[in-house]
Amino acid sequence: MSVDYFKRISSAIDFMETNIHEEISLESISRHVGLSPFHFHRIFHSILGETITEYVKKRRLSLAARDLFITNKRIIDIAFDYGYESQEAFTRAFKKMFGVTPGAFRKHQENYQLLYHLTKRKPFTDKNIHHLKGVNQMEPKFKKKEAYHIVGLQMHSSRAHEIPNMWDELDQVKDQIQHRVSQTIYLGVMEPTGVNVEFNYIAGVEVYELKDIPEGMVGKSFPANEYVVFTHRGTTETLQDTFQYIYGTWFPKNGYDRGNGPEFELYDDARFFGPMNPDSEIDIYIPIKK
Repeated sequence: MSVDYFKRISSAIDFMETNIHEEISLESISRHVGLSPFHFHRIFHSILGETITEYVKKRRLSLAARDLFITNKRIIDIAFDYGYESQEAFTRAFKKMFGVTPGAFRKHQENYQLLYHLTKRKPFTDKNIHHLKGVNQMEPKFKKKEAYHIVGLQMHSSRAHEIPNMWDELDQVKDQIQHRVSQTIYLGVMEPTGVNVEFNYIAGVEVYELKDIPEGMVGKSFPANEYVVFTHRGTTETLQDTFQYIYGTWFPKNGYDRGNGPEFELYDDARFFGPMNPDSEIDIYIPIKK
């Protein structure tokens, strides 16, 4: 039976709502829904389009806005209720989200009623998920990839926005890599570390053997695995839409669970024309199991 990701996300949201005044950690939420922190964070971000930290922050500020409307609590007490250590910190965060200070928000309630209703939590259903550029029509392929070796540059991080810089660096040194399986195909392998949402990412190429590894690079082997393969078409800016579809629609409806092992992206010079080219294609390999 496939993991019902919608139910798990909904359960996680209910958990966060129940504990909104308490300290909420990724580990506690992940335990609640029965997934690893890395896996759950990736699914949550793919479906909702924001991190758990961002979601909790916005919910707390939205509930604080409600309290400004319906209670006579002092602003400083509301700030403390939602985890802020000072009224100044609360005011900065509130203004950044709503464009107005808490005091003005309370004083001119009639002007902000619509904003209040828009920020209330609404039930989470698959109808809430917005899919762009036809990704919900995507038909994947199933492939078995034998064990493989990769040589390239590696980063250890929790910030995916740093990955493009690695590819720029690899472009400068890629000709140093020997024993390449292909001169036109590159792999981006993401492997969770098991610590929060941290991951190891290798931008590199597949090689026949792990020999003559250039200084500053790493070599690593990965076992054979079964994959479902999706082809993302468009710029890398819309890559999030594809991951949103994979985890938000395809997995819940097709009887598979995400398997063990890293996922990876395949870039073929014959089909990938640059990150901002709308005609570029990227193959996304996700390990699966029944």
